[in-house]
Amino acid sequence: MESKEVKYFLDNYENIIKSLSENSTKLKDLSQYESVRESLKALVSNILKTSVEIHFFGSRVIGLATEESDLDIFVEVDESFHKTFTKTNEFLDQFKKISSALDKSSEWTVKESDLITTNGFSTRSSQLVRHLFTSQPEAVSLFHFIKKWINLNEFYGFSGYTYTIVLLLIFFLQSKNFMPSIETIQQNLPKEFIQSWEVQFDPNLNLNAYKTTKISDYKKHIHEFFKFYSEFDYSQVMSVYDGLIYEENKYKKIHPNFLLNGINIGGPTNRGKNYGVVDEIQKNRFVTLCGYSSLSLFEKFLENKIK
Repeated sequence: MESKEVKYFLDNYENIIKSLSENSTKLKDLSQYESVRESLKALVSNILKTSVEIHFFGSRVIGLATEESDLDIFVEVDESFHKTFTKTNEFLDQFKKISSALDKSSEWTVKESDLITTNGFSTRSSQLVRHLFTSQPEAVSLFHFIKKWINLNEFYGFSGYTYTIVLLLIFFLQSKNFMPSIETIQQNLPKEFIQSWEVQFDPNLNLNAYKTTKISDYKKHIHEFFKFYSEFDYSQVMSVYDGLIYEENKYKKIHPNFLLNGINIGGPTNRGKNYGVVDEIQKNRFVTLCGYSSLSLFEKFLENKIK
């Protein structure tokens, strides 16, 4: 039996998803965070006594954020975008002062936990994923429907895995030729490396350049997404990089450090990391949710509540 929240959502989902998608588009306009960038740059430069640059990453950059989403920030110290910054004890002591200054500031609401200083890998990866969703706008609405639906079914315990959901959606769309593989995006471009992973892409290319199909209406693919993952063989590995499915042992030979656990899905740039690490209970709950959603949403299709 549907809860009141689920019933309300299904009765009003078009307006809800439209609002979420429009808001995500507004939030991905990085010019609105310039005051944060400049203020934080001045603060950190003053404390560390060295040159810094401020870069953003995460859901606001990708274009899938809500008002509650954090503004994730990479603090580039001494031109460390493409190289890993070595954190000395002296640097760590100085960085504690930044946290203290942030706590006292009323000008912005940046927490120390939102800051990284390693390198620009997260920033470039977010920009690449942003490119995918910018090229396929209806995928933003599809993401918001899936995320909202999962949140409404909290019993299944999968609502906190936002980036895993993002990658699952990308892989699903790759399998339907609605999104290109990262390999396709990166081919024939000058190579750019961070942490030994290729991160290059051309933001000026679009769907036609990648020979992928435009989604005309996200609603047509809601049921397909859940059906796809209710039937998927999770003993295999999904590779967002090339859009292929691998046997576990074959993928481990290519990426020996890949942790086989839960929902095995390699990242778009860091192919050696499993971004779907969950315990067996959580994985089973996700599969059950997909099976339940596939059936229940299919019924809604038949009732013409989702057209």
